[in-house]
Amino acid sequence: MRLFFITISLILLFSCTKDCDKTTYYSFSDNELSFLLLKDSAVGINPMRFDYYDRNTKYLLNLTDTILASLEALVYQPKYDAYKCPKYMIEGDFNISVKLNNLRNTISIHLIKNDSYCDEKLYKTIKVRTCNEDNYNCIQYRAKCFESECCDNDADYITDSITFNNRRFKAYIFSFERTYSEIKEVVFVQNIGFIKISDFDNNEMILIK
Repeated sequence: MRLFFITISLILLFSCTKDCDKTTYYSFSDNELSFLLLKDSAVGINPMRFDYYDRNTKYLLNLTDTILASLEALVYQPKYDAYKCPKYMIEGDFNISVKLNNLRNTISIHLIKNDSYCDEKLYKTIKVRTCNEDNYNCIQYRAKCFESECCDNDADYITDSITFNNRRFKAYIFSFERTYSEIKEVVFVQNIGFIKISDFDNNEMILIK
């Protein structure tokens, strides 16, 4: 009888671990990477990290002044255990930071991909954070998801065809509430970024590119 239980235990052990021999890595497609301003081919099956910074992105403010914004794009693969199987979900962030009316505003798009997060393959969110010059007294717009099936907090957005640099693009137009942000609206185009940003004080930034 004891041998029987040992045999059953071994069978259960191997049946539970037989699918765990190979580590799983999730990757972004080219289209998904375009939300992170990456024009490279998709991130492969190996763990990797990608960092991109541009501190001198130019915008035309109210059709008169040129101001600078900072861009940051990150791709990273944190490890997690799903039923004791080693897996690497893939995450990406695209952030733009800009100063308007002595307030620092950061707009962020976040992507995450694995087989357990929200029961879907890709999850996209956007959020806005506004702080004073010392990065205190911040207000943050709760991250809201878009084009994701399991959102419990949907972003207020529409898609439309717009003209930028004499070319037509599909644009994502996001709107925000003043209670949580000084940013009123942003217009985003994949592979290009935020081409227009406006606030509640009638300031409008247009990307110079």
